[in-house]
Amino acid sequence: MKYIIVFIAFIGLNSCLSTAIAANNLNSINLQQQNQASNPFRNKSKISNATIDKIKPLIENWLDYYHLDITNFYTGNESSWLFDKNYHGIHNQRFESATDDVYIPQIYDYSPSKQKYISFLNVDHDTQSDKYIFYGNDDCQEIYLIDRKNKTKKIVLWFGTTQFLEAIFWLDEDHFIAVGYQKDELNDRHFIYILGPDNKMTDYYFDSNSTELKTDYFYQNLNKRGVKRDN
Repeated sequence: MKYIIVFIAFIGLNSCLSTAIAANNLNSINLQQQNQASNPFRNKSKISNATIDKIKPLIENWLDYYHLDITNFYTGNESSWLFDKNYHGIHNQRFESATDDVYIPQIYDYSPSKQKYISFLNVDHDTQSDKYIFYGNDDCQEIYLIDRKNKTKKIVLWFGTTQFLEAIFWLDEDHFIAVGYQKDELNDRHFIYILGPDNKMTDYYFDSNSTELKTDYFYQNLNKRGVKRDN
């Protein structure tokens, strides 16, 4: 009888150990899956040396300002929201020669020919004082590409409250770079967009080593343009 009790106890203990091991393995698998799901760099490749050589000279001031290492940027397609002329979700403004066929570098970022420019700064011109004033950003940013020669005005990017565009840099007459940051509940990050002909996104990169996200470069950019802040 004593041996039977010992045998039953052994079976019970073994069953408990097996259950505990299985539960532990399951918890490990779930934790691993959670870590993989929250890891935006999983299955991503780093930015290529060719791309670094092409864009780094243009955005180096932005990188240096935030102490960003461009070799720590990864490729991706997250957070891209591009528009075409048939998109009806957001009002797409029409080209008006009187207001859009202009050259105002205090407000707009121009292509090498000065025939195309990007509009995203919320800056007004006070005609009485002849000063350009920044009154603050709206909740969202609408980024327009204006073509003075072909008389077109198209929204090419739209950023909500979790994203912020800081600056635009032109690569050539058809390609431009948009830099800024995105706040995410899992991974805050800086981003680099490259857009090309027909307003198509050619590349998207995000930083793997972002710390506290700030808008200091944005305001420095305003100061360089001679724009005053109304705050």
